[in-house]
Amino acid sequence: MQNSNELRQNQGALETGMVVLVTCLFPPILLAGFFVVNPREEVVVLRFGKFVRTLKQQGICWIHPVGRALHRIPTRDMTMDIATTTVLERNGNPIQIS
Repeated sequence: MQNSNELRQNQGALETGMVVLVTCLFPPILLAGFFVVNPREEVVVLRFGKFVRTLKQQGICWIHPVGRALHRIPTRDMTMDIATTTVLERNGNPIQIS
């Protein structure tokens, strides 16, 4: 009789511990799923290394964080200044290229 009472008390303590553990872990996992897609940027979402989708619209997004990898791809215009160079064409006339 006494063993069954102890068993019930231990089971109740275990259930309480599990409830406390889940309540403590749930909010950080929820918050870890939020991220921001910046202007002129796309985000490729992978789950366990496999493509899930591409996010193109800027703003705050949420995706379940377990097994997730985010790869940010800039889509802004990129320009490069190239110096002008003078070369000779086949007839020996100089031309400028850039």
